[in-house]
Amino acid sequence: MSLHLPGGAARSLAALGIMWIAQGALWAFAATAGAESGMDADSLARWLSIAGFTTPFGALAAAALGDRRGYRIPFIVGFGVQIFVALAEYCFLSRPFFIAGALVSNMTTTFTTPYVQGVLASLDGTGRATALSGASANFGAAIGPALGAILVGRTVVPIGITSSIMFFVGLALALSSLRSLAPRSTSRSPA
Repeated sequence: MSLHLPGGAARSLAALGIMWIAQGALWAFAATAGAESGMDADSLARWLSIAGFTTPFGALAAAALGDRRGYRIPFIVGFGVQIFVALAEYCFLSRPFFIAGALVSNMTTTFTTPYVQGVLASLDGTGRATALSGASANFGAAIGPALGAILVGRTVVPIGITSSIMFFVGLALALSSLRSLAPRSTSRSPA
């Protein structure tokens, strides 16, 4: 059985995996980052619980926007806000920035993931690449906490910096995969 993927699909899968690695590292050490930002245990539990309830809003925003703006702008917004989250929670070490980052953290992943999967579906009509996206995300979510454990030392700042770099690399990979869509996009008739 050959698992040859169309052009751009491997870059999209890599972007998704890298995004989930960075996100996994951020969530695994959120309590430590919150404590370094001056959050007491009760406040931290409350804000992270509230943040959990914001998760569906990212997917709802992606569903409402759809592909009317293409993929480039949602990729830039999704990965860009994830970079902000990593810096806000892990590098600024400020209670207000931590809370802001925590509140939008889950939303960004559920906003960005469907767009990467949309590119995968557009690139590979067989569905193989899209099916592999679940494995890529789960692999990333499993590796992320291990990466965070390697990076955490006296402070959580290295996790924020590394995650920001990873989100930037994920963005670059996702945007580069769009070049493989160009011939298909120009052949579509306007809606």
